[in-house]
Amino acid sequence: MRDHLLMTHLAMEPIVISLYRNVARVHPVFKLLIPHVRYTIAINTIGRRGLIGQGGLADQVLAIGGGGHIDLIMKSYREFDFNSLKLPLALAKQGVMNTSDLPGYYYRDDALKLWVAIKSFVEDVVDVYYRSDDDVEKDEEIQDWIAEVHDIGLPQHGHEGEVDHHVPQAIKSISDLVELLTTIIFTCSCEHAAQNFGQFDYYSFYPNAPMLMRQQPPREKRKTCIDDLPKTLGHTSHVCAQIATVWLLSKFSEDELYLGDYPDQHFHEQDVRSAIHHFQEHLRTIEASINERNQLLEVPYEYLKPSRVPNSIAV
Repeated sequence: MRDHLLMTHLAMEPIVISLYRNVARVHPVFKLLIPHVRYTIAINTIGRRGLIGQGGLADQVLAIGGGGHIDLIMKSYREFDFNSLKLPLALAKQGVMNTSDLPGYYYRDDALKLWVAIKSFVEDVVDVYYRSDDDVEKDEEIQDWIAEVHDIGLPQHGHEGEVDHHVPQAIKSISDLVELLTTIIFTCSCEHAAQNFGQFDYYSFYPNAPMLMRQQPPREKRKTCIDDLPKTLGHTSHVCAQIATVWLLSKFSEDELYLGDYPDQHFHEQDVRSAIHHFQEHLRTIEASINERNQLLEVPYEYLKPSRVPNSIAV
């Protein structure tokens, strides 16, 4: 609910809506982001109706369904920090950046490579259109865009215990713009892929991660036995609903476009086309390194292979 639904789907939705409301279709920022927000509003609308809405799948498969899941989302939003979407900051805060202290953390290893590739691509594109920080500050469309996100999309509600969400009120420099666009693209593509497409692998064996239990968890060690397990886990209908749900959510769309695929060619400037080509080459290099590493693993980590990372949140 928090890391997947809130931190990708719901956090990105107001950014996408404000983009459509404030930034012209011919604006370079719109053209850069539009492949990465494809279907996001549509899938969120479907999710509100069929997944988290009253009588939806959450009510059928979650122990906290029937309203508790909404309370959890609201509580998590009070603790939401936009900076936690910035991968290097998030990993540093968690204390997991050091590969010597924590080897074999493949999400970190692959995600950082993709973050660097995306940021380099964004820098190349932004440099074509913005010559100075003053150019950024005077761009009324992107200023109106982020101001609306701050004031209306991801606002402070003033609830007790609510933290500063650190959503920027304005974009004051080229570096600020690059950081913001990198964060959005990474979240809509890589972070969502890592959160979403492993769900079937993790949840399809029901005892590994049951979404509801019919007994209280044990409070003393060595007081439970194997006979308590079927009494605790969900009924067959719950098990089937959970497996069907994660199977559906883990499927790629038939018309999926993956990271770096830009068939619509929104940009016609040669400098930007060169930047796209360089980005695609960078992604191919990352894919090759992941494939080489995975050959040595008993259980390959493939969730952040560029060829398996959709451009946008579409499921």
